[in-house]
Amino acid sequence: MREIKFRAWDNEKKIFVPQGEVIFKYYGETSVEVIPNCLEYVGDQCHNGEPQRGRFLIEQYTGLKDKNGVDIY
Repeated sequence: MREIKFRAWDNEKKIFVPQGEVIFKYYGETSVEVIPNCLEYVGDQCHNGEPQRGRFLIEQYTGLKDKNGVDIY
């Protein structure tokens, strides 16, 4: 059975949101909200659930690893 994992890239800060620190809210087929749940984002304009369209890129784990054993998203 394939493990289901996601990660989120922050286009504004140019970093991945720390693993396990993202809350996804699903609002239909094409609308998902990413809410970082970590100290790095406290006080940030996206912290309190305010939508940031286009700020985050959501990636899903493929179930595969590269030649170095790193997860492929």
